[in-house]
Amino acid sequence: MGGGQTIVTVESVNQKCWAKSLGNCATKLSREHLWSQGLFAEPELVVSGYPWCKGKTHVVGSAALTRKILCVTHNNALSPSDQAASAFFRDLNTAAELHVSRRSSSDPGQWNALQTMVNGPLLERWFLKTAVNLSLAGRSDLRWHLNDEPLISVPRRLVEAAFGMTPLAKPMGLYAAVSIGVPQASTQEVSFAPTIKAGRHIVGGTFAFRGLYYLLWLEDRQVPDPPTPVLRREWSNPQVVYHLEGMDYTVQGHDSHSITYCW
Repeated sequence: MGGGQTIVTVESVNQKCWAKSLGNCATKLSREHLWSQGLFAEPELVVSGYPWCKGKTHVVGSAALTRKILCVTHNNALSPSDQAASAFFRDLNTAAELHVSRRSSSDPGQWNALQTMVNGPLLERWFLKTAVNLSLAGRSDLRWHLNDEPLISVPRRLVEAAFGMTPLAKPMGLYAAVSIGVPQASTQEVSFAPTIKAGRHIVGGTFAFRGLYYLLWLEDRQVPDPPTPVLRREWSNPQVVYHLEGMDYTVQGHDSHSITYCW
């Protein structure tokens, strides 16, 4: 055989597409962004925590954090959740700009309260698909708690939920983690850490960005109360709220902006 061509069959794609349990895989793998590219306006990012970082920080292009873990068909099908997350992140950036730069020193009588509506189910789907992506980019020895399988064999329940076929049933799903009495800095840093049970089984993941903290819970039992064992150590006095209804921001004692999650 000659020509130097690489032939990719559907069977080989199925071994690498984490949505393979749905069937209908394309014959080509795509480069799935571990974090949705629309989250970042900057051309370069400072990253850490990935196995290839080896304990150091690295500067990479915003389009570089990709892996071939989805076929073209299934990658394209997740676009609505990517778009919802990008819009949400832009809203958080706007809220932070209003709070820090524009309204903290201006006359409250000169502004109108800004209201933002968020599609809760789509955002939850984004957290789920991103947790899968980032788990696959992390420790190779971990397994899913729901099926005790390697990470590439994502439980069908999770795959169906990520694609909007069957929603996660409570107690599984998205929780907001609130630290009572602890002010949160609004920075452009984003982070993820898998929640691991018994040293090797993933039962969820924690996310942080723009001073907001979330727990994606992927186990049938209730979140522990208090939730300290499944959250990060630096999150002081944490409480978790299932399907948060909204957030209200005040500046100088006046309503500034609000975010409402529509479930």
